[in-house]
Amino acid sequence: MLEALAATGAAVALAPAALGPRTFVVPVILSASALSLATSAAGLFGAGRSSGGLSLVESFALIALVFFALRRDAGRAATAAAVVAGVAVVCIIPAHATSPDSLLVNAAGMALWGFGALVAAGCAAYLDSLDARRAHAVAHARRDQRLALARDLHDFVAHDVSAIVVQAQAAKVVGLHDRSQAVAALERIEQAGLHALSAMDRALAALRDTPPPGLVDLRALTARFAPSGGLRVELELDDEIAGEVAPQVGSAAYRLVSEALTNVRRHAPAATRVSVAVSRATLGAERAIAVTVTNDGAMGPTPTREGGGYGLAGVREHVGALGGTVRTGHVGDGRWQLVALLPATPA
Repeated sequence: MLEALAATGAAVALAPAALGPRTFVVPVILSASALSLATSAAGLFGAGRSSGGLSLVESFALIALVFFALRRDAGRAATAAAVVAGVAVVCIIPAHATSPDSLLVNAAGMALWGFGALVAAGCAAYLDSLDARRAHAVAHARRDQRLALARDLHDFVAHDVSAIVVQAQAAKVVGLHDRSQAVAALERIEQAGLHALSAMDRALAALRDTPPPGLVDLRALTARFAPSGGLRVELELDDEIAGEVAPQVGSAAYRLVSEALTNVRRHAPAATRVSVAVSRATLGAERAIAVTVTNDGAMGPTPTREGGGYGLAGVREHVGALGGTVRTGHVGDGRWQLVALLPATPA
């Protein structure tokens, strides 16, 4: 009866140890190992284990638990759990009913199963070393990519800025005699500037190592924006909401508000008041947040950069990728409003 219980416990422990949350790994392995040790102790001081088939299943399961303990958790507790499981494997052999002259057989069996536990530990250590080398290689490749992007940023932006300077100088010369040529030069300057900004956006996104800002940073954002241009910026935000949304959702909301405020400065020069509100909402059957930015000045057309950049078009695409929606347009009394719905935990 005890042998069947110990073998079943060790076999059942494989599933949570291999697939369950990491917090379950150590308790599950220690429980299965303790049950096996208790069964072996009962066999040593009693009639001995009687079922070799069940003990074989139990031994293989414990060896697998040694592997999962070291593979899924690198802490001291996991190492201790692996050691206990290895000891439980070794103790199964002498717990069987044997004759007094079978000491050599028991020693050989204990060495064989102990070696199996060591092999499992070695496999886990080898796979961990492969993961570490892979992570190092990825970090090295990312560093090289960032350096290449930095060089490209210098080359492309310097080219675009040089083109802007040349076109501006040409516009000064031809503008006195041919207004159409000056307008054409200004259009080329605009395109070169937008291209340079797009290159800078892509490079900065790749080079950025710091975590992106989130909802908790909106107060600092609106405080920085408020003194510029004589605008009054009001923020309605419950700090508890920041802890209820996923980090990528908070980052998208911050990016959305930042772009909306920038557009107010560029395209609504008559605006005197901007209201930013973040509140709980629903999107279908899921929990969501609503981000609303309203200004009291009419908005003009919002140009977009080629490739999306970090403009409103790029933000709209990013929100859509998270499963959210963005709506903009006029509301009553000549106000302009942006309303975005973002799921609290995107798929």
